[in-house]
Amino acid sequence: MSRDDILKRLDAEFDSLLKSIDGLSDEQMTTVWFGEWGVRDILAHVAGWHWEMTGAFQRIAKGERPVPEGVDYNDADSWNARFSGDKREIDPDEVVEDLIASKGAFVAAARNCPKSASKKARPPSASSTPPASTTTVSTSRKSASGASARAYERRHRP
Repeated sequence: MSRDDILKRLDAEFDSLLKSIDGLSDEQMTTVWFGEWGVRDILAHVAGWHWEMTGAFQRIAKGERPVPEGVDYNDADSWNARFSGDKREIDPDEVVEDLIASKGAFVAAARNCPKSASKKARPPSASSTPPASTTTVSTSRKSASGASARAYERRHRP
């Protein structure tokens, strides 16, 4: 599967995720139902890993190692707890906005990586940089978060 195919699938699955939370109330977003997590916590977890791996992709694109010196991902539980815990008291709409922004940054960084990690990374040309988000579905749980998502997408189009 090519990188473009993977990113297209990511877009489709991300659209499905956003559709699945569309219309949920704050209570539904924050009710704990999966271990110690609710929907907000799961979305914060996904956004946290998006941001973390965006940095890894950016380092790869510069020809650096993906994981900074001294960082260890072996204890995934502590990383997961950190990502969800950082957003535990945040309004669910803000978590959704962060998720949308993190996905856009993640996709942009992934597209800027060389096709083979064994090749020396080269700076991307302006024409090769895609929109940060290619999500085309309604991204709003509430109109404010949808407006934020659309504003984010407008700001990050080439």
